[in-house]
Amino acid sequence: MITNKLKTAVIAIPLIILIINWSSVSFLILVLAVVIMGLHEFYELIEDKGYYPQKYLGIACGICLTLTIFLFERRVDVRITGVVLTVFLFLFFLVSLIKEDAEGIIISVSVSLLGVFYVAWTISHSILLRDMRPYGRSFIYLLLFTVWSINLLMNWLERKPERKRKNKAGINLYVRLLAASIAGMVFVLMWQKVFELEYFKLWAVNLGFLPLYRSLIVGLILGISSQIGYLVNSRISGNAGIGDSRGLFPGYGGVLENISTFQFSIPLTYYFIRFFVV
Repeated sequence: MITNKLKTAVIAIPLIILIINWSSVSFLILVLAVVIMGLHEFYELIEDKGYYPQKYLGIACGICLTLTIFLFERRVDVRITGVVLTVFLFLFFLVSLIKEDAEGIIISVSVSLLGVFYVAWTISHSILLRDMRPYGRSFIYLLLFTVWSINLLMNWLERKPERKRKNKAGINLYVRLLAASIAGMVFVLMWQKVFELEYFKLWAVNLGFLPLYRSLIVGLILGISSQIGYLVNSRISGNAGIGDSRGLFPGYGGVLENISTFQFSIPLTYYFIRFFVV
């Protein structure tokens, strides 16, 4: 398992860095791939539980929402996401009526929309964060490496047998959030110092403008939101009767396992930076 994780990390991390630096279009393709696979995985989990979401319409909604954010929300003051969501909400209900699914209409539409917000809406904020001028890519790197570091620490803590016996998640909720909060603040400061090295100027990383108190707030946001995302995914996959949602990546489980700690971290960090930093 460790070997598989190392192999996957050695390939995935440089590839992600390359895609982030390459272009906005390459990053869009990555986000779209994550959205499509994540939505497909989510709807399969819901189906395993006995519900029947409108899978393909939900995936189409996720794609349109992501493309809309890329095309209209990044640089120009045009708000089209509300139009997309309204149109697809109408279509979800229309399809349910055509199927004459009177009894399941509420559940079908609800779980379909939940997938769109839970996967596409949250992850597509990474497009807005990356293209935020002038330091978007710097924040993306800070977020990725901080959350990865928090995940490694929490995984190490969960391996302790006495922790596993206490509850299914491995660590008490409040202890988890406290540990992740402290870790988030420490790792943000650590990675800021690392990114100040001359080598990382090749990545166009600049975080010197971020004052200490705002760095600590970013770390706090990343620590709490990453663990909330992890626990939400654990409950969803657990409720579906599946421990790991899908084994797509060797040693790392499925798409939802890999994006769960970023799903709330990305939008919350983006809005904090948007309104309080730049």
